Amino acid sequence: MGALHRRFLLLVGLSVGLLSRAPAHTQLDETKLPRVPVGAAAAQVTGRLVGGGGISGEYELLCYLTFLEASGASLFVGEVTERNAQFALRSDRFRFQVIQNGSMIHFGRLDLQGTVAPAIRVYNLASPNRDFSRPDSLSEGQLVGVLRTRGIQGNLTPSMMFRAEGSVSFESAADFIFEGRTTNLKSIVGDSLTVSLGGVPPSAADFAGARSLSVPFSGTIVAAKKFRDTP
Repeated sequence: MGALHRRFLLLVGLSVGLLSRAPAHTQLDETKLPRVPVGAAAAQVTGRLVGGGGISGEYELLCYLTFLEASGASLFVGEVTERNAQFALRSDRFRFQVIQNGSMIHFGRLDLQGTVAPAIRVYNLASPNRDFSRPDSLSEGQLVGVLRTRGIQGNLTPSMMFRAEGSVSFESAADFIFEGRTTNLKSIVGDSLTVSLGGVPPSAADFAGARSLSVPFSGTIVAAKKFRDTP
């Protein structure tokens, strides 16, 4: 009986030990943001295309996240405005290549020999003060991701609409603290993304002659399958 009693106590002790560890594993899993499935909307953005000099001028994208899947929290500090956006995106400057197609214009990035596709950098700032009239304010904070564009092209009808679509892939991503949790954008949305942007462009005369432009747009970012050449 003594040996049986000791074995019983040993089994009870092992069971208690295993059960006591279970909550720790559960708590660890709860700190991780789930990955967005391929084909699902990973994020929403709104922003401006800014630049000038007509069709041969230089432009850049300035925008901020209004929605991030699985974040479970507001992406703004206080009122929902550009000023309070925690996550901002800013692209390298680029030039357009255009093809006239009746009343519509097909456009893409002017691909010059020896140049690389522009990058889009993502910044996180806990106490933001963003302002489209101050482009540098959209690149304040911790650099948490660098996206490389892949053949984004689109169509526009002056004074009516423009729409651009294409893909981007993560070149790098850094861990950051959000709502008390350490996370990483690449681990949430994946390596590669499809981007769709739309807005209302200026008139042909304004676009051709304006020394500076600020064109509003909004867009959706969708999780996509990884490109083979993505590290």
